[in-house]
Amino acid sequence: MQAARQQLVFPRPTVMSCNDRNLGKIGGYIIQVDRPRILQFNPHPSGLAHPQSRETTMKENGDIEVDALLVQRVDHRIVGEKILNRRVEFEPFETQIVDGPAWPEGGDRKLTQIWTLTRAGDTLYAGVDEAGLFRSEDHGETWQPVDGLNEHPTRSAWQPGLGGLAAHRVVVDKGDPDRIWVAISAVGVFRSDDGGASWVAKNRGVQRTVDAEDFEDIGYCVHCIVQDPTDVNRLYRQEHRGVFRTDDGGDTWERIEEGLPAGFGFPISLDQVTGRLFVVPLESDENRLPVEGTFRVYRSDNRGDSWHISGAGHPDAATFTAVLRGAMDADQQKGIYLGTTAGKVIATADAGEAWTTLPWTLPRILSVRVLQT
Repeated sequence: MQAARQQLVFPRPTVMSCNDRNLGKIGGYIIQVDRPRILQFNPHPSGLAHPQSRETTMKENGDIEVDALLVQRVDHRIVGEKILNRRVEFEPFETQIVDGPAWPEGGDRKLTQIWTLTRAGDTLYAGVDEAGLFRSEDHGETWQPVDGLNEHPTRSAWQPGLGGLAAHRVVVDKGDPDRIWVAISAVGVFRSDDGGASWVAKNRGVQRTVDAEDFEDIGYCVHCIVQDPTDVNRLYRQEHRGVFRTDDGGDTWERIEEGLPAGFGFPISLDQVTGRLFVVPLESDENRLPVEGTFRVYRSDNRGDSWHISGAGHPDAATFTAVLRGAMDADQQKGIYLGTTAGKVIATADAGEAWTTLPWTLPRILSVRVLQT
């Protein structure tokens, strides 16, 4: 049993947050996994999130103890229509940013969620639902719409996927902050080479999901994209129609599914230390569960040329749960963390050689993010 205990102790100071809309507008958890702890955020009548510290001991097989204690550090959290600021010094929430991203009042668009925040130097980008991109140059105090994307000529034909019409992923070229990719469901991937002034759809080679009248370059239900840190022109894409790679910045995409039991899935993640890619295949669009009830993370060690089951430690029993597009993340130190729709948290500290299911069950997990403390 000592070996099992060691699997739960991750050597790095990593904090993981799991948002869950089922807990209320701003419910969620924070888990510190170097000394396993858990914090639950509950809604408060004021509209702010207040941490609830609960001294609870959970055990697995009667031997592994995990203390559920308050962990107090998040630089920002994405919560419904609002962004909550926190101090850097592990203090409770102080203020709520008043002027978050917003569509003009009285218009046809409604901002229902902030899906992602991405920093590029001193610029902060927010991808939102209803799909759009906003920019802040003052650490989130004020926001301006990126009209080049938001008013794109194809905008009238944008259609939502099952998860909504969401700009859910923003990738910025670290060597050239004017080069930006945005993934929108169910529209596709767009790229800007001029800091957001203009945008071009980049979906050639991918099978369309939604027919868009008058526009052949949209109608793609992209679930997730990640960029290869060794080559800014190489991106990977978990799409509704399969798994793809581009080596030319998105101009063309090729299918990369050799060894996968199915192409459908939601997240794709990359460990920068090893260059390994990770996906969680599901049977199909019609049956969004592990293939034949066998939950496995698949890994590629060769930039997606081939895939295989990633290490050991997956559930032995038949498992009928999924991992959603925002529910897998990497700490870029060989740690990969994912949360399932059944509320289980599964992690590896060695780039997928061994996986551990952490000994607690949360509500349905929609988002997992790793934050360095």
